[in-house]
Amino acid sequence: MFTVDDIRKEMKRLDGISGIDTSHIPVRISKRMTRAWGTCHVKGIRGGKLNVTELTFADRLCRYGKLESLLDTVRHEYAHAYVTLKYNKLEHHGPLWQAAAVRFGTEPSRFGSYPEVNEAMKREKGGKTSMPAPEIRLPKPSVPKVRPPHTPTLPTVPKKGTGGGTVRAQGTLTVSGYTRTRSSDGRVSERQLTTQEILDWLGKMKV
Repeated sequence: MFTVDDIRKEMKRLDGISGIDTSHIPVRISKRMTRAWGTCHVKGIRGGKLNVTELTFADRLCRYGKLESLLDTVRHEYAHAYVTLKYNKLEHHGPLWQAAAVRFGTEPSRFGSYPEVNEAMKREKGGKTSMPAPEIRLPKPSVPKVRPPHTPTLPTVPKKGTGGGTVRAQGTLTVSGYTRTRSSDGRVSERQLTTQEILDWLGKMKV
């Protein structure tokens, strides 16, 4: 298992390359880091100057990782600290950081992959690992389309007032789905036909 002293030893070596002093930056190993290998904490202070407040490294990396994996992560986070202190910029993984990463001997990549850590954690937990499993997308099952049963529709009856499709029967004038009945005193009353009355009307029209 690697310790804070191992991390500081590499940081002191990198100070000789960069020309800056990082001995004042706190270094901590965290058991709560489960998704990242390391973090460079930066805070702004008065005058607009940025300050590196801490470098944090994952306990699982220090416990199960190889020396090369630990040094790779230290150089990655050191490059963040260097850009912040040298240029007073919070650049994340931009061009300045990439150039610094190459200078300090690590890949200018955002993510590092250390499979030995996952394998060691898996063995320790009896074949199980707390690392998140990769997302697997299964194809959606195909559902056959079922056509609804055919429902016969009635022929369209001409709209009221069009004058189409009229017929006279037993003193009643039927127009466009409405019926008008004339009483003996000459008054005319109107109502809408029922479905059955429409069917009877269509039968007489032989539609």
